[in-house]
Amino acid sequence: MKPASIHDYRDAARRRLPRFLFDYIDGGSYAETTLRRNVADLADLALDQR
Repeated sequence: MKPASIHDYRDAARRRLPRFLFDYIDGGSYAETTLRRNVADLADLALDQR
């Protein structure tokens, strides 16, 4: 089954990547400003199912 949302993609990455790598990519640095902005921007995207 293909991912239908950004959360599905994140869950798939968590299952497939080594934990240290997922934690590094998933985590933000310092105040996590970029992480919050990216999450907000991705939430605004509309994915079209085919």
